[in-house]
Amino acid sequence: MQILSGTVNIGTNIGHADVVDASQKQVIINKDLQSSKGEVNQNMITLNSKKGMKVNLFRVVIALHKLGFFVDKTGNVPDQEDVFKAIGDMLGKDYSKYYKDLSEASKKKGEVTIFQELEQAFTEYEEDKLEKSQNLR
Repeated sequence: MQILSGTVNIGTNIGHADVVDASQKQVIINKDLQSSKGEVNQNMITLNSKKGMKVNLFRVVIALHKLGFFVDKTGNVPDQEDVFKAIGDMLGKDYSKYYKDLSEASKKKGEVTIFQELEQAFTEYEEDKLEKSQNLR
């Protein structure tokens, strides 16, 4: 087996290792995407940086956690900190201080509307889906 590896830098470091296994006649490509800040994010999808997005994400995650949407490998409900670590890892961010962002947001007098916005967005999704299915007939 021969292993080739290298790094390409075009604003984003793309480290890769190509494993060539001649006995199996296959090439395995393993890529990790790393931003210039050193953050590794496999799919490079991240949260919109628009004001309020992070706090609203945190509100939704807390509600989902309270409702029991998340379990660990053993089927137990994880601590809120573990949930935020997993969400941060998925988005390539450090959300270990989520409580500080939420605390700052609660000091402001703005109304929490994310849950109504989610309901409206899902209603629109369902209506669009219904309209598309009727147009196929």
